Parts: sequence; C-alpha cells; structure tokens
Amino acid sequence: MLNKTAAHPTLQHDADLKLFLESEAFNIDVKHKERKEPNLGESKGVLSTFGISVGSGNKFVEQDDWFHDRRVYLDALENQLKGLLKAMDSMVAQRKAMAEAAGEFSASLHALSTVELSPTLSGPLDALSELQLTIRDVYDRQAQQDVLTFGIIIEEYIRLIGSVKQAFSQRQKAFYSWHSAESELQKRKTSQDKLLRQGKSQQDRLNQVNAEVADAERKVHQARLLFEDMGRLMRAELDRFEKEKVEDFKSGVETFLESAVEAQKELIEKWETFLMQLDAEDDETVFYRPPVVQANKPAGDTAVDRARARIDDDSD
Repeated sequence: MLNKTAAHPTLQHDADLKLFLESEAFNIDVKHKERKEPNLGESKGVLSTFGISVGSGNKFVEQDDWFHDRRVYLDALENQLKGLLKAMDSMVAQRKAMAEAAGEFSASLHALSTVELSPTLSGPLDALSELQLTIRDVYDRQAQQDVLTFGIIIEEYIRLIGSVKQAFSQRQKAFYSWHSAESELQKRKTSQDKLLRQGKSQQDRLNQVNAEVADAERKVHQARLLFEDMGRLMRAELDRFEKEKVEDFKSGVETFLESAVEAQKELIEKWETFLMQLDAEDDETVFYRPPVVQANKPAGDTAVDRARARIDDDSD
C-alpha cells in the first residue's frame, strides 16, 4: 500500500506523505505542524482525508449515473473481497492446523520407533517421522506464502475501497458547499433587490450589498469549479484503480497458484523418495522372516524323539 501511494504521480509530491516517510517522531512532528498551520485539517493533504464528515444532514441523491453505478459496484466489490478474505483466513488456519497435526504425528512416530526392538521396523518408523516434519514445514511455509502473496492484496484493496468511499464523501461535501453558496447568493440578491426598490436613499448600504453579492458569486463559482474538478479527478483515479486492480490480482493469483503447485511437487517428491528407500530396505531385510524347516530329516532323530527314547530306557 505504501509503495502504491508513493508511486502515485500526485500523492508522491504530497507534503503530508513526505512528513510521514521522513519523520522519526511522527506524532510530535504532526502536532508541531498543526501549531504552525492551524488550518491543517482543512488542507488537501493526505492526512486531511481521515475523519471526514458530511457537510449536511440531508440525504445526498447522486445525479450522475456514472458515479452512482461506480458506488454500487464498489459496495458489491467490497463485500465480495471481505468474503474472499474470510475464506482465505479459514484456509490459512486449516493449513496451520494440518502442520500442527503433522508435527504431532511425527512426534508419535518417533516415540514408537524408540521403543521398537526390531531395526527393520524402527528404521522406517523414524524415516516416516522425519517425513512428517518436512510435511509440517511445507504446510507452515505455504500458509505464510498464501498470506504474503494473496491475502495482502485482498486486504489492500479493501482499504483502497474505503479510501475511495471517503473520496465520494468529499465530493458529496463539495456538492453541499456549492449549493450552500448558491443559497447564500440568492439571499444576497434578494437584499439587493429590496434596496434597489428603495431608491438612492440607501446608496451606502446598496454599495455594501453589491460587494457582498459579487463575493457570493465568486464563492459559488469557486465551489462549482471545485465540485467539477473533483468529479474529473475521481473519474481518472477510478479508471486507474480498475487497471491496477486487474494487474495486481492477476499477479497475486499467478503467484498463489505457483506456490501451491511447488508445494505439492515437493510433497510428492518427498513421498516418492520415502517409498523408494522403503522398497530398497525390503529387498535387503524383511520385517518378518519365517523359520527355515529342514527337509529330509531322518525319522526319530529329533530332540523330542531322543528325549522319549531316554524316558523309555529309564523305565525299563
């Protein structure tokens, strides 16, 4: 987000942004700037975009269909991104849970291998324990990469949409200021008309009212230009927002998929290596070898037969 703001052709020259980037004691420097510039809250800097309030209690009705459609679109996009972020958080939590389960499984396998007397069984158990540790590390790393590659993009655009909504509120405030200036102008003109009907007896007052009317007309003109300039600037910035959104999400999805594919490849490679080692050990030693029975043994020459023969001799 900070890199995107600093790369903006307009915001990169903003005094508030420069203060934020260069200040070593930001809170103190902001208070110092507020003392030097009492009207800081009314400036057009980056810091002034926080804590915006609408200038009128009346409900604003958008007259421009283009801005109305964009506002509806942004509301829907924000809800979708919040849902996607929630699903992303759930997936990351599941990956971490799988990593924890793999770690516990590894510990159990290792404990079992230490009490198993047969080396032909304890060896594979210990190797499987090491494999589960590798699986745990892969799941942990994948969870972190998911957050860094895709989760951050989602959070960033949720915040950007919030900033865009603040810009809509500023435009709404400019609209109220424009119409408030027009209402004030009508009041001045009404007073001017009354004085004109009274003739030259109120010439001094008439001169004052004429100056007030001229000043009110100037304010109306400035307020109208500000409202129109804000509209043009917002159109350009929303177009920029759409282009950057497509590029950022395309890059994020590609990185997310590449990370997932690499993680699966690594797991497959580890499992295949483990199976190959297991097969190689099975060729040399098996887990259970049945006793070898000697064939063609003469009848009556077994230990049992000889013991029975001694018993019979003693009885005789």
